Amino acid sequence: MRVLSPVGVRRPFAEKKIDHTAAGRTVGLVNNGFGNEIAGKFFERLKELLEAKPSVSAASIWRKPVFTRPSPEALVNEVAAASQQAVVGLCA
Repeated sequence: MRVLSPVGVRRPFAEKKIDHTAAGRTVGLVNNGFGNEIAGKFFERLKELLEAKPSVSAASIWRKPVFTRPSPEALVNEVAAASQQAVVGLCA
């Protein structure tokens, strides 16, 4: 997985190779932290839908602490270590 920040200082990133044929994927969902109530419901529902798919073994949700700033490096590393794929989204 290659993680890039659209703003801020360029920093090293963790890159993981994805085997597109493998079943049992773990998907990380990163809530950008905007629109707490609606976004929370959206990501919970997305998690339910993903876990219902046979190719997804688990889905986990993380939340950025401040939506106007890039994700902290510790959060990026945690999501990358726990997931084969990640979805980062903004919901208002």
